[in-house]
Amino acid sequence: MDVLSQENAVDVKAVVIMFGWVGGEMKHLKKYADLYFNHPRHKCNVVYGIASIATVFTRNESNLAMIAMDAVQKAVKTIQSAESAINCDNNNDTKKEIPVILHYFSNGGAFVVEKLWLMMKKATSPGEITMENQKNAEDLNFISKRLRMRGFEVLDSAPAYISDDLVQKVINASFQNLPLSARKIFGCLVSGPFKLIAYMRKSGNDAEIFWTNMIESNLCQRQVFVYSSVDRITHVKKLEEFIEARRKHGIDITVLKFDDSDHVLHMKTHPEEYKEKILDYCLDAVDNHEVVVV
Repeated sequence: MDVLSQENAVDVKAVVIMFGWVGGEMKHLKKYADLYFNHPRHKCNVVYGIASIATVFTRNESNLAMIAMDAVQKAVKTIQSAESAINCDNNNDTKKEIPVILHYFSNGGAFVVEKLWLMMKKATSPGEITMENQKNAEDLNFISKRLRMRGFEVLDSAPAYISDDLVQKVINASFQNLPLSARKIFGCLVSGPFKLIAYMRKSGNDAEIFWTNMIESNLCQRQVFVYSSVDRITHVKKLEEFIEARRKHGIDITVLKFDDSDHVLHMKTHPEEYKEKILDYCLDAVDNHEVVVV
């Protein structure tokens, strides 16, 4: 995970944790991170990174946990540093708490976020915490509090419902430079071990478990969904059912739906609307509902 930190820590209005899409490159994800970092009204620090293709395709629990924990630790560090500067600069006895925004793309990001939620649940369970992971539990609880307090989740083309042909679609989109025949062979090589791993875990249907976890997650009380009706990878009907299920769970939902942008290309296709209705909306909201703890 890389970190963008404001030169003047007192300028920090929020900290963003960002997880990219499978097959993405850091230079492309950084363009999204820069939108928050260089926001004209609400400067942010950003922790951002991408899980490897192998980690995502195999749902490698250990690697997903390491990525999530790395993001949490770096977010805690940058928040505490900024708050120290902000509160020292204050001329009163109040302490301001910086909120967290969780922004992720497709299932490459959603798998990490699912793991993050499960780790946060475990961190609050009596008897689950050992002396060795006490500090990790404290950091997880720290970020959990900031997300639930007044944070946002921004879901760009996420989550994608896992169907039999999803892996092949992701491979076709991620490796367009390969011949179609090679992509089909690669898809078979990936799908076989993926199903075998799920069977060996004896955890039931991994796709349904993932979907249920994302529906039941209480990481944050506010979510913003951005997607398109022509997305070839995200199952739009299932995503809209997912959004309604989240509403029934009491989550405050905002939707930005397009009809002409492809998977994780909504900002590229509609840059101004993306900035106004996603970034500006979230950052204005967290700034206008500032929580001050005495």
